[in-house]
Amino acid sequence: MYKHKIETLTEQYQESEKVKKDAETKASKVTSHFRVLQNTVKCMGQKWGDEKEELVKSHKEMHATLIRELNAERQALDISWLFTISLHILHELVLPDLVAV
Repeated sequence: MYKHKIETLTEQYQESEKVKKDAETKASKVTSHFRVLQNTVKCMGQKWGDEKEELVKSHKEMHATLIRELNAERQALDISWLFTISLHILHELVLPDLVAV
């Protein structure tokens, strides 16, 4: 019974690590795309004049929003992982002692 629960916890951990890695990859891509956009805007800014300021502001806001969302997702995964570890410790260390008594 405990072996099955431990296997389930291990699978959940592996899934959360995959999602966490995907979130980190997304954050990296967002940052990279933002830098490319920022450089493009700087190059074209001389032609656009005042529109450049609006575009840069818009992209910065979009970037900040995406990063906040990705950080929230990552934080949720970290909390989930801490809960999973707590359950694992409970099943591995505490329950066998209780059963033995």
